[in-house]
Amino acid sequence: MKKRLVLPLLLLVGMLAAPAAHAQFTVGAYGLLNSAGVSGDAPTDFSYGGNTGFGFGLIGEHLLTDDVWLSVQPGIHPRGAAIEFKFDDEEDPTKIGSLNLSYFAVPVLAKFVTAGGKVYVMSGLNFSFLTSAEIVPEEGGGESEDVKDSLRNFDVGVDFGVGGQLPAGRIRIMLEARYEQGLINIIEEDSTPEGLRARLRSSGLQLLAGVLLPLGGGE
Repeated sequence: MKKRLVLPLLLLVGMLAAPAAHAQFTVGAYGLLNSAGVSGDAPTDFSYGGNTGFGFGLIGEHLLTDDVWLSVQPGIHPRGAAIEFKFDDEEDPTKIGSLNLSYFAVPVLAKFVTAGGKVYVMSGLNFSFLTSAEIVPEEGGGESEDVKDSLRNFDVGVDFGVGGQLPAGRIRIMLEARYEQGLINIIEEDSTPEGLRARLRSSGLQLLAGVLLPLGGGE
């Protein structure tokens, strides 16, 4: 696990440590609200719903051209899903628990800035490393179950979204809406917890808010 985190962290440090005379850099921090879910097969009478969580992280950006930035955003990102069951005497499924996942995520994004630097669109890949996973039953439904060994330690997703950044003195206030779709199966094929199936991909709609501080050679 620790070895897998070394490369993205070195990349971020290297971007921030490079001489300001040769390029402009931005550093910052963000918080996010993630409305997460999973897609894939569900066992008989089970279904998956949305699961909401909060995350946070850091931002390091390198200006590539006048309008394009390379943005690396390591942070702790929540994912997961509600687990629902269809009882015989009920018309709609009932939530019986939640699959709560936490990842150390490293989005590597291309950020295309327009409208005088105030609006941007972005897209890229999110490389994520599982830090915890548990199935939490609804209140009174029993004990939480650690299912980390049943999930893959690594996930890759594609991110895309739109945002705005407004100047406030030296800093910029960032607001962004982003969609994320997992590209690989997050379940280990030979180990499937009850209420889950062997093929699941994560997804989520994220709202981010943060602050950015330009460094060197620019505004």
